[in-house]
Amino acid sequence: LEEGTMLGPLATAAAVERFGRLLERTDGTWVQRGAVCPEVDGRRGHYVIPAVLRVDDTVRPTDEETFAPFATLEVFSSLDEA
Repeated sequence: LEEGTMLGPLATAAAVERFGRLLERTDGTWVQRGAVCPEVDGRRGHYVIPAVLRVDDTVRPTDEETFAPFATLEVFSSLDEA
């Protein structure tokens, strides 16, 4: 993310737990790993650092809606391949 970008906390502790499980994935290459942050600037809450996982056609993206800043990125060599 660009320096200075602000994100609010996730809605629930359960959302943070789901996000934490996503960070355990080993089936892609992490562009940005992300993290769980129980406190930001002295404020406690359900804060996380966004995550981006690079995948290829052998990796199945998450089937579960995360309601969290988690994205998968797939690179194609041509528009036709995409």
